[in-house]
Amino acid sequence: MLANLAVRDLDEVLTSLASQFGLRYSRYADDLTFSTRRKSFGRARAKDAIGQIYQALINRGLSPNRAKTAIVSPGARKIVLGLLVDGTRPRLSREFRSRLRMHLYFVAHPDHGPAQHAKMRGFASVEGLRQHLLGLIAFAGQIDALFADWCRAEMRRANWPLT
Repeated sequence: MLANLAVRDLDEVLTSLASQFGLRYSRYADDLTFSTRRKSFGRARAKDAIGQIYQALINRGLSPNRAKTAIVSPGARKIVLGLLVDGTRPRLSREFRSRLRMHLYFVAHPDHGPAQHAKMRGFASVEGLRQHLLGLIAFAGQIDALFADWCRAEMRRANWPLT
């Protein structure tokens, strides 16, 4: 809530800029997204919009992350905050699902288990790994409840040490 208050004036400026270009603006923390369904909105117009958006950020002492800026053409996969947003509703990406399945395979497998997997993946503790996975599953549950239920069942199969 404090972050939103801190950038409220910036949000107003970016919303106005988006409107001028016929775009929709959304923000989560420091991730900004501008989108349109208009097929006539070309790369040159997108570059003009990005230039003005960058200037608005710079005017407020912020540094745009140019490496994270992408112009995604119609028909291409559109990923925002790790979610596929190119359909009628957000979906978990195949990569996200695969990565979570991989973690769950190793923590539930009797030849590996949570302690070995935490060590192999560089977690400071088994509890840190467990909390990380629970966070990923909670995120997944907001988008795909059935997949999250399966993940929770896999978590229960693991031999977690008692804390």
